[in-house]
Amino acid sequence: MLQKKMRRNRACCIALLLLFTLSFSKKMEVTVKTKSYGGITAPRHTASIWIQQPGNKYVKTLGLWSYGYNFCLMNWRTVTGLLIDGEYDGETGATLADHTKALKVVWDCKDTNGVAVPNGTYEFCVEMAESEYYWKIHDPNEVYIGRYSKGTIVIDDEKKEVLGDTISDTCFSGFKASYDPNTAIAVPQVKHKQSAWYAEISYGLVTLTLQKQVPFGVDVFDLKGKKVWTAESITTQKLSLPSSEIGTRGSSSGVYLFKVYNLTDSKQIGSVRPVSLLK
Repeated sequence: MLQKKMRRNRACCIALLLLFTLSFSKKMEVTVKTKSYGGITAPRHTASIWIQQPGNKYVKTLGLWSYGYNFCLMNWRTVTGLLIDGEYDGETGATLADHTKALKVVWDCKDTNGVAVPNGTYEFCVEMAESEYYWKIHDPNEVYIGRYSKGTIVIDDEKKEVLGDTISDTCFSGFKASYDPNTAIAVPQVKHKQSAWYAEISYGLVTLTLQKQVPFGVDVFDLKGKKVWTAESITTQKLSLPSSEIGTRGSSSGVYLFKVYNLTDSKQIGSVRPVSLLK
């Protein structure tokens, strides 16, 4: 029985290796839980998480939850140089309705140009506002009282977890950065755009495109075989899925298996392939 199980596991490993090889790169995950401070729009709020170097030297935005209200995030806007709509370089999402869920983002340790940053000291920052600054337009005497905090981490060759500051402002809890210099990333051995379908990652979405228009569906599995997402497209060759939501439902460290199939006859389209949701 044991030998049979070992043969089966070996066969599964070989099958996965035929699909992709593994490369290793640096990765840092930032998580934080916010709490309302009773602002004007509470519990509705905007938030941002970004990376900078000491001295407010901007590196990259990892997450921005603010459709049309990012002027409330004064620290983020100051560091980024007042980025305008459409220029955000990280995951974006709608203004948050409440504080029930922790925020979680992943940094691939690259800057806004996609270039790997050098080893050194970096700051992971979070800002949250319940929209007081909006009212400054109507009342010049309104004082901005958003919430801001940060932590300091050294990017090098050692795995580590660092806590951010949650003492100066009690509106943040569980604020930490988990860094791994040797994260396994799946690299497909096929060129996606030469196959029956391919995937592209952009602005918090993974978009699947078929070479031929047919009604199709997709099932997404983590590397343990657990189905974490399913979706369908009836009239177009494209289907966009929320990569951040998918990433919270599995245990694949950013890598998921995508199975695409024809809705008309349930036949599989192309091969089952791994997709890294870490842009």
